[in-house]
Amino acid sequence: MTIRAMGLAAAAVLAAGMVATGADQDRQKLAKDLVASSGIERQTQQFVDVVRTNLATLRESRPIEPAVAERLARAVDAALDAGKMQAAIQADLVAALEPKDAEGALQWLQSPVGKKITALEEAATAPAADGAKPVPAAPPAAPRAARIARLTTALNTVESATDLAVRAQKAIILAMLAILPPDAERAPDAAEFAEKKRPETRAFIEKATPDIFEKTYRTLTDEELDQYIAFAESDVGKKYSAATSAAVGRATLKAIEAMGATLKESTAKPVK
Repeated sequence: MTIRAMGLAAAAVLAAGMVATGADQDRQKLAKDLVASSGIERQTQQFVDVVRTNLATLRESRPIEPAVAERLARAVDAALDAGKMQAAIQADLVAALEPKDAEGALQWLQSPVGKKITALEEAATAPAADGAKPVPAAPPAAPRAARIARLTTALNTVESATDLAVRAQKAIILAMLAILPPDAERAPDAAEFAEKKRPETRAFIEKATPDIFEKTYRTLTDEELDQYIAFAESDVGKKYSAATSAAVGRATLKAIEAMGATLKESTAKPVK
């Protein structure tokens, strides 16, 4: 190979690398935009808040040395980081979604109806103001109920919500075990206990979901709800839902494992 040919070959390799880097950056941006537009940020923060709130309740209900309580709180805060979870989800979405599918999902999320739906979903997970109690929703008319049921199926809501709830239970049980005194009667393994409760958890979620969906999407017109169903049932919608559900699942599981390791290490150290 001549020097010129070698130079051309090297230039071609560098150019290919630059194209690949540019494509990777595009995928990174698409995934970042998806996380920002989809409500995933709210979902991960809600998961962290639920675990922290339950841990605070446990600390208040049991006599714990202040130093131990403070150390456990720091350990949980270090392990349950919503920002790290979101970064992990973004990385998973880069690997799981082809750019055309990510672009299709993003186009839906940034549409007027998509934005409205995300806002409704985020508002539905926000704490009630001033301790206000939720107002029971009137039973929806049959056509509306059928739409809600179809949307629930398309989004695989019951299974995804059950997985997330079981993982939250595992995290809470891990925290509870960490604050028990050494001579206290021990509960079963956190993972085993939460998994045994899975059928009960799923049944509760399955029963509650229609009412939750009706309340959440009550301001959507039938036409807007039909648009949501059409996206959820589309090829792009199915790929997006499956990718985000798997990514959120992996991120929460990793956070729980990190919390368990941190709590174990924390409780093994003597309190100063």
